[in-house]
Amino acid sequence: MYTNEEDNNFTNELSNEDFEVEDENVEVKEEKKKFPVKIIIIIALLIGLVILLFIIFGNSKKKPFVSDTSKTLNINDKFTLTFNPGGYKPSKVEFFSSDETVASVDKNGNSAIVTGKNYGKSYINVNYIIGDTKTTLRCDVNVVGGKSGVNLQNVKFGDGVLLLSIGKGYQLDPTFDPSDSYITSVSYTSGDNNVANVDAKTGYVKGITAGSTDITITVNGNVTGTIPVTVIESDIVPGIVNEPTSFSFKNTDNLKITSGDNVTMDINIEPSNANEDLISWKSSDNNIAIVKKGIVLGVNQGKATITASYKNTTITKDVEVTGKETKVESINVKNGDINVKNGDFGSIEYEVLPANATVKDVIFKSSNIDVAMVDTNGVITGTGVGECTITITSAVDSSIMATVNIKVID
Repeated sequence: MYTNEEDNNFTNELSNEDFEVEDENVEVKEEKKKFPVKIIIIIALLIGLVILLFIIFGNSKKKPFVSDTSKTLNINDKFTLTFNPGGYKPSKVEFFSSDETVASVDKNGNSAIVTGKNYGKSYINVNYIIGDTKTTLRCDVNVVGGKSGVNLQNVKFGDGVLLLSIGKGYQLDPTFDPSDSYITSVSYTSGDNNVANVDAKTGYVKGITAGSTDITITVNGNVTGTIPVTVIESDIVPGIVNEPTSFSFKNTDNLKITSGDNVTMDINIEPSNANEDLISWKSSDNNIAIVKKGIVLGVNQGKATITASYKNTTITKDVEVTGKETKVESINVKNGDINVKNGDFGSIEYEVLPANATVKDVIFKSSNIDVAMVDTNGVITGTGVGECTITITSAVDSSIMATVNIKVID
């Protein structure tokens, strides 16, 4: 028979069992809370390690670079600028100079020979393409001269004047004092670009129009020098020449020339090695006479004045141009042999050819004045019975002549 005591015992047993289960659940729940934290920490450490390994080993390619990022060299010195692609394979590599007049580049594969050309600064750009990306690396180049610490005292181009023809050029070559002065920059300017212009960096001068000006060089920003420049129309070899201090005509007489002819006007010049091309020549009337480098050409009849000048010295000479001479070619006797009575007169009919000969004067001469005489007009006088010859000769050319046979009768 089921009793209340048994019922109470069952209830107590059940409650104890339930209590024990709940304790176990509590312990399990506590263990579940602790376990995920440890795992998360471990996972985080592993991820960090993976990232570190990727940084160290997964991105090991070196970036491209150039062997020099800056360089100082003297004029005409060279150095090799090398492009290193690192861990990449660029599809294209190019070298460029920002100023070829200062530093030039001669590319050879992934390298280039850089040469110092003139004082100044330039930079070499190295462009490379990886995929679709273009990147530029740079090397700054400073071209200098001389020795560091040696200060420049003076700069000049030598004594004299730079003589140029229009359209012709000349490369200036300055001299530095001391010769090993440290040079960092050089620039050139022209006093008148309409007469002669100059490349600001190289010092190459070119004649533009006839005239005179100065070229100035500035070194290291504060030391200057100048050279006078004269540009002429005549075609001459350009160069620096000695300038005359004085000059005069060798022949002080006025000049007389024939139209179409020319004559050189010789001059005395000091110093003796001075260049006559520096002297400018001018005619007061180019319709009468023109002059070029001291050579006067007669153009038309008339008078003109020739002027030679250089700086503060001026000399002049008057010139007279006469008509162009037409030379005698022959003398033609029209009336053939002449018979004349003793004591009578006769006349020779003749012509000087060509008809427009400048000088038609002739000289008459009898071979025997005891038979016949002849005057300056060609009039014959019989002086005795017999025969003789009258010769007619050009007054300007004795090789041109004609003869007439004369017979004197009673």
